Amino acid sequence: MALSVPGVDDIAIINNGSTATIAADAGDRGLASLELGENEGSDDSGHVIMNGGFLRIGDFQGDPKVHIGEGTVQSTFIMNGGTIYFDGPD
Repeated sequence: MALSVPGVDDIAIINNGSTATIAADAGDRGLASLELGENEGSDDSGHVIMNGGFLRIGDFQGDPKVHIGEGTVQSTFIMNGGTIYFDGPD
């Protein structure tokens, strides 16, 4: 299975205990939604460290936005820099 950077129509899911890092020079990125450790009662977790850039989540009205952790292991989103927009560019 080939991995790629998720785009504006994608739901990015991290359930394997890994960490996705958004670099300081990441530029402008968009996602439909972000889910970290989405499976209730499981030991799934996911982590994001955002160091910069612009992250647009829910570019389209009605997108599900962000879901951080329902599992028994803590998921995290650490923001050291950058800007997050919910519901697109507005």
